Amino acid sequence: MKERSNGIGIEFRYLLQADFVAFMRAEIEAKDDYNRWWPETLIYLHSSNSPLEIFGRSVSTSYFDKVKVLLAIKTPKDLESLLKSYQDGSRRLPRWEFESFNPAALLGYEKLATRP
Repeated sequence: MKERSNGIGIEFRYLLQADFVAFMRAEIEAKDDYNRWWPETLIYLHSSNSPLEIFGRSVSTSYFDKVKVLLAIKTPKDLESLLKSYQDGSRRLPRWEFESFNPAALLGYEKLATRP
């Protein structure tokens, strides 16, 4: 998939971010586990613990206010129960053999909207 994205005019890192946003939005709005978004590109993160660019910039409250509509949330706290459900195992993250990802890290959750 990564190789196929070469030459389409969109850098792969942007596709990866869009895939993660689609995954998170689907998870936030999910009513059950049967209609989940499977984020195919996230296998290429290779255990990254850094926020994706869009969320790294969202430490700024003004930037977060523009981005929050993508996730259908009002405040970072709206993500708390979902992220806790991943931690306690009541909700499972997609896996590729032994690989997965950390949504809280990719969101930069601890720092979202912490600066003016």
